[in-house]
Amino acid sequence: MTAPDTLPPLPDDDDALEDLLRAHLDPVRPSAAQRARTLSQLPGLASSRPPEQVKGGRRPSPFGGENRVVPHDLSQLGGDALPSPPRRRSKLPLVFVFASGLAAVAAVGVGGSVVRARWHERAVERWLGLSDADPRAKLQEGERLAPELRADRRVARALVRLRVAVAAEARRAKAFTELARPLTLDERKAICDRALAQDPGLAEVWLERARVRFELDRRAAADAGGSEPREITRGAREDLEGALDRDAGLVEAYLLRAELSRFENDGRAMLADLRWVEELDPAGALGRLAQGRKEELSRRYSDALVHYDRALELDPKLVAAYLGRARVYVTQGTYSKAIASADQATKLAPESSEAQALLAEARYFASGRSDRGALRVLDRALELDPSNSEALALRAYVRLERGTGGQVISSPAMCRRAVEDAERANAIRPEVRACLALAEVALWQRGDTAQAASYAKQAIELDGRGLDAFLLRSQIRILAGEYEEADRDLERALTLAESRPNTDEVTARALTMRAAIRIGNKDYDAAKDLLRRAIKLQGDLAEAHFYYAKALHHDPKRQAGDWRIAEQEYSKAISLDGTLADAWFHRGALHVDRSRGNGSAKEWEEGLDDLDKAEELQRSRFGAFFKPYYLDLMRGVAYHGLQDWERAQQHLQRFLEEASPGEDNYALAKKLLREVEGQLGAREAPPASEEERPEDGLRPGEKEK
Repeated sequence: MTAPDTLPPLPDDDDALEDLLRAHLDPVRPSAAQRARTLSQLPGLASSRPPEQVKGGRRPSPFGGENRVVPHDLSQLGGDALPSPPRRRSKLPLVFVFASGLAAVAAVGVGGSVVRARWHERAVERWLGLSDADPRAKLQEGERLAPELRADRRVARALVRLRVAVAAEARRAKAFTELARPLTLDERKAICDRALAQDPGLAEVWLERARVRFELDRRAAADAGGSEPREITRGAREDLEGALDRDAGLVEAYLLRAELSRFENDGRAMLADLRWVEELDPAGALGRLAQGRKEELSRRYSDALVHYDRALELDPKLVAAYLGRARVYVTQGTYSKAIASADQATKLAPESSEAQALLAEARYFASGRSDRGALRVLDRALELDPSNSEALALRAYVRLERGTGGQVISSPAMCRRAVEDAERANAIRPEVRACLALAEVALWQRGDTAQAASYAKQAIELDGRGLDAFLLRSQIRILAGEYEEADRDLERALTLAESRPNTDEVTARALTMRAAIRIGNKDYDAAKDLLRRAIKLQGDLAEAHFYYAKALHHDPKRQAGDWRIAEQEYSKAISLDGTLADAWFHRGALHVDRSRGNGSAKEWEEGLDDLDKAEELQRSRFGAFFKPYYLDLMRGVAYHGLQDWERAQQHLQRFLEEASPGEDNYALAKKLLREVEGQLGAREAPPASEEERPEDGLRPGEKEK
């Protein structure tokens, strides 16, 4: 029976189909069992009759003869048992070969497509994963990608973004190249204006313009005679908002905004901006800088130094960290370290007005407020930024030269210049040292204690923890006779000093001033206790030795040896400060007091020499606290002891003309003057002759009572 013309369906059995394909594709000759199985399932090779129609176990043979025995095992066909008949060509195996070839080719094509797709994806991801820190380098790498990669939508979008960023960076670089040249503030602002007109998205240019506007507006306020701090910062704040709108992560913008809040005396807003800096740069130098600033504001100075040091480890050229460290060292009184930090800041940023001002401050206080070279450094700071209110206030304060007792001894011309600096500083922003300078000039140059007290109060309102302000106000109140109020200010100063390092000198001065109040109240024992503490803290404080001698000198319960100790203490004060007129006066008075009754001419004369020196110093710029007419009293007493009646009369009369009748020594002066006048009258009256003198001693014309 012949094979059917149509192609029967392939076998459903997977194993049969696999063997069928292997028979056509596998070049290895199959086994006999595999061939038998395959041949039994090939269409057209099996009988089309049902098995029951096959007679005698014979069936038509595909190998030729009708009557050949059908082999029950194909292995019977192997060897020489039967000759191999000629194979009949069948179209069906060729069809399957062709289909299998197409499948293989398709499989190879699909595999290649998958490989190419994977390579494409990896190349795109590799390029997209490159850092955006250098957009120019990434753009150059992207331009070298194969065309099919650049056609990828993600790559195309990224390339457009990078081209925009590179163009913006070029514009920014051009603007900052121009800004790097020596320019006036107006020129810098004009460059920023042009750059932002071309590209408003330049966040750093907005930031730079904010800095420039802040300085320009400060200068305008100073020239106009004053303005509210928030009015001065308004323009800079507007530009900072522009910067943060373009780049909300611009850390430097938050730092500048924190400084604007400090200028406005808004500590809460300043802390909020510093927290933003910490969040944006938690492990970086600027984040540590912000932490240091926060600790400094909270007066945790040791912690502030730790953060500033760490910031400098991360960025050794961070000028703001050196400035922060210098501020803390000045506050702590560690002036040598403050000078080193400020000097390093000036080397890194020679154009920094703040660095120059801090260097001047550290040098001035390190020298015990005597380094006049600090003025030159402040002049340089104000050349760099004439609107630096802190530098102006400090220059006003440094211009004033002070004596040992704190009194201003500068010339009137220098005082006027100090007032000009202080008023200009306060027109920009009220400054503590500007108010202190104005108070001192009012007190020592004009004698206006009310105006001086007003300025001192303003200084305390600006900084309620300022030691200098409390000490000055207590001095003003002592001179005004307000002893209780002065004592409260001194107590506050001592409390503040206890919580700060390196305040021995300030503490000793406050103790000495409290002792002066006790002496004024005639509480000599309490005064001596305070003065012993002061001398123990600051042994070279001339005022402490002077007041200790005064307490011993004037104490009515003094012991026999107190005169000698008092004289030694007066001499110690004079050796420490030869311009201390009060020490010269009181040592001269001690010589006079000690010599009354049994003094030698030498001691009277030593007392007069000291009084002459005291008068010389009082009339000079150094001044004195004793009342000038008391010189006449002590000289009158000395000349009385020397029996120089004419000079004694002259000085005692001057004292009585100046002094008020209620003063302690007024009665003594009147008594001494009567004695002097008696001596002068007795000396001027002609002596009675022997013949005119009656025997009973009565003068002529007198009647016996």
